[in-house]
Amino acid sequence: MNSLAKIFFVSSVALLSACHSIKAIDRPEVVFEEAWQQESAQTAKQQAIEEEWWQQFNSPELNRLIATALVNSPDLRIAAERVVQAELKMNNAGASLFPSLSLSTSSSANRRRPDGGSWGNSESSNVSLGMSYELDLWGRVAASRASAAASFKAQAYDHQSARLSLITGVADAWFSWLAVQQRIAYAEKNIAIAEHSYQIVEARYRNGAVASAELSNQKINLLNQQTALQPLQLQEEQLRAALAILVGQEPYPFALEDEPLSALLQPSVDVGVPADILSRRPDLAAAEARLEAADANVKQARTALLPSLSLKLSAGLSSASDLLPFSEGTDNLGASISLAQVIFERGRLRNQVKISQSEQVALLEQYRKAIYQALYEVGYALERIDTYATQEQQQREMLAKSQELLRVSNVRYKAGKDDLSSVLNARRSLLQRQDQLIQIKKSRLQASLDLYKALGGAWQQ
Repeated sequence: MNSLAKIFFVSSVALLSACHSIKAIDRPEVVFEEAWQQESAQTAKQQAIEEEWWQQFNSPELNRLIATALVNSPDLRIAAERVVQAELKMNNAGASLFPSLSLSTSSSANRRRPDGGSWGNSESSNVSLGMSYELDLWGRVAASRASAAASFKAQAYDHQSARLSLITGVADAWFSWLAVQQRIAYAEKNIAIAEHSYQIVEARYRNGAVASAELSNQKINLLNQQTALQPLQLQEEQLRAALAILVGQEPYPFALEDEPLSALLQPSVDVGVPADILSRRPDLAAAEARLEAADANVKQARTALLPSLSLKLSAGLSSASDLLPFSEGTDNLGASISLAQVIFERGRLRNQVKISQSEQVALLEQYRKAIYQALYEVGYALERIDTYATQEQQQREMLAKSQELLRVSNVRYKAGKDDLSSVLNARRSLLQRQDQLIQIKKSRLQASLDLYKALGGAWQQ
């Protein structure tokens, strides 16, 4: 035992210099622009986003769809199972901190006939209990557990990211479905107007009042309006099926309760642009946790270059007769300590250290990119909200002008100053303005939805 201890001491002194301190690489610092810093200071006591923030859109059907999705979504269940798997892996890594116990029993019987004499029987049985334990001298086991714990945190954050993506995905598809429903209604009205115009021109053509070219133009216009309806109907079916899959139900059939898009409220996300946005997004928290795991993996790879020390204890009982009872058995006790050091492995372990370091740097760059992407998403969502708000106001003004034009056209038609085609054209222009307003309304709602997502919803680290 003394000589073994000396070998261990000499090896440790010789190799200890190879295990310099493990230090995590520096994280990127985020410098917010002055306007954001001032706004963050002004909103230090800002109101937190409500837990069920999607209710701010005032859509009962959306609330129902999201509630169903949070229970039945396959994607969310998959993410939850990955959290369970990561937790079990963390528990396995922690088990290495404790001794390993083993119990074994055996029994044998032999028949022998030495030198051609008579047969003889021999029986033996033994029971042994063993314990082995690897001393974590360099922190390899602790690093392995730290890596597993960080990976568990990352998966838990990924689950929250999946939950947020699911909610915003359902809301986005719902807004699109409502908008396409309204656009289909407008397209059908345009077809009715085109059919009415064609019937008028056809009657005038039969009476010789117009040329065949005018009739052909009206027919082409009718066909164009009918053709424009088909993609909208296909899109409606696709959005319906996509919503069904998101909420975890069969796509065919799948019923939805229609409601006017104009009835939805435009929420005011009064949270400013906080400087602590990096702690409000689960995807960034997951990236940070993976960096922690990479730090631990580098340490674990480096400790593989150092010797390992193991302790083993054993106790056993053997008998030359039946297993029970051990009336004439032999007791055995044993203890050993072993020191192992890899001498030649063609640089495999050192290459593994370099691989872990490279993975660490790659994760750092991914984290840096995720931060920049998060800042961009917040700024872009705010810009879109302002832009669509302006466009919606302008479109409402143009819609009011189109309504006035239709009123004047009706008055002139009744007075005999204009023909019916002028009225129909004014009505078609009004429908086009309404269709454009619906699309802008949908885009503005989606911009608010994207801002909620960019801010991490109601999640807080």
